Amino acid sequence: MRHSIATMVLSGSLPEKMTAAAEAGFDAIELFENDLIQCDLSLTEIRERALQLNLKLDIYQPLRDFEGVSSAQLARNLDRAEHKFDVMQELGIDLLGVCSNAQADALGDRQLIADQLAELAQRAARRQLRIGFESLSWGTHCNRWSHAWEAVQRADQQNLGLILDSYHTLALRDDYSAIREIPGERIFYFQLSDAPFEVGSPPLYTRPLRTLPGLGQLDMVGFTDTVLQTGYRGPLSLEIFSDEYRGAPAGTTARGAKASLLWLEERVQERRLGRAEPSSPFLKALAPSPQLSPFSLMSESPEAYELQHLLNLIGTWSAESITQAVPASELETFSTVYRECFGTRRQTPILKHDPQGVIRGRTLFTDACAIELETSIHHSTLVASASKSRRFTRLTIAVPNLDKALMAIDGHSQPPLVLSAHYYNDLRARFALSEEKTNGLRKLNAAYDRQGDGELLQTFVPVGTDGFCLHVVERRPGYPSQSWDMANAYVVNAALKARLSI
Repeated sequence: MRHSIATMVLSGSLPEKMTAAAEAGFDAIELFENDLIQCDLSLTEIRERALQLNLKLDIYQPLRDFEGVSSAQLARNLDRAEHKFDVMQELGIDLLGVCSNAQADALGDRQLIADQLAELAQRAARRQLRIGFESLSWGTHCNRWSHAWEAVQRADQQNLGLILDSYHTLALRDDYSAIREIPGERIFYFQLSDAPFEVGSPPLYTRPLRTLPGLGQLDMVGFTDTVLQTGYRGPLSLEIFSDEYRGAPAGTTARGAKASLLWLEERVQERRLGRAEPSSPFLKALAPSPQLSPFSLMSESPEAYELQHLLNLIGTWSAESITQAVPASELETFSTVYRECFGTRRQTPILKHDPQGVIRGRTLFTDACAIELETSIHHSTLVASASKSRRFTRLTIAVPNLDKALMAIDGHSQPPLVLSAHYYNDLRARFALSEEKTNGLRKLNAAYDRQGDGELLQTFVPVGTDGFCLHVVERRPGYPSQSWDMANAYVVNAALKARLSI
């Protein structure tokens, strides 16, 4: 299907946003009024720039608080709309988005709302333009998709149709099953965004927290599948109000956004196949995800050659995870790109501590190994420094015997990070370890953890000069297979910082 993105999702000037969208593979944009009115280009120049980028200008957004008003206010609103029509015609846009009235004094008479929308549509028709009506979830009287659809039906104008937005329906937990009964041609536009599902928060307050499809808690796949069952064949468009995205590089956000729509199409295809329906030719066909290996990601990293040499010396090992530091504002877009590239299906949060602050992020699980994305807003942490260049910082491998693995690379690598004597004294007291076992861990410079009857031994071997570490773990029977002991991160980060300061 055609993919579109609203300009307010991206950071920068309007020309920068348009370029980022085009380079990421989008077919079109939603042009938000704020992005237009702050732009130095003329309307003709904007239209020509879009043509050069092969980027369609889909819709002009938004006309607010139009319907449910007094006759005097309606006259003023229609004058405002005529100005927008002038702009649209110069830009070559034929669809105007109208959001439901959210003013406290809005009138709730359903027929009045429909009649006023009909008059707007009739004026638009004289210019061969269309109107799309959308219920905001915080609208005063129209706040459900069904309210907007009722108004469209009552108005009975062929150039007046429905705009559906996943956020406004799903954030209210509104039943959307009856959407499939709407004729697809009456849906003029379909907007998508995910969000954290905060039951106690009104949608207006969670508005700046929206995110890419699949990174929140809303049923994006079910909602999209239902809308497409109507026969809708217009664009899938991302309309995401996010404080994070608007502070991130536009190119990075656009690439993640494009990947999120491809992921969504594949998930809808899976659902169709699960109902024994044929795959849709309008959606991305299912394809096996490439197998992830550490070097498929970090082959260009400066540590790659030395790292490969050490792994060859170790012999038997298996990759468990690779860690990358990314800016906080780009965490979600990196998550989306990797999910599309490698078919990650499950995510868990990361919370680690560093002597200089807190490290957060998420672990993305693939069939082969995991990708850990770490970020920190505390500028003195090593992760914050590494995130500026999006560096890979750690490769975690599992070995049958930690002692033998370290012996194999002894003399060919830097020595493992040295943990403090107080750490081993604490280990002995915390886990009731024997003096012999404690000394054995100290000799290996190994961190230790125990869960149930299972034990985890781990060392961190610096590679290169920028803080990259080969994280070597030995899992003894009973220790969870996909757990990397975040509790020891504080002492390990302190040891790494001490090593780099030498």
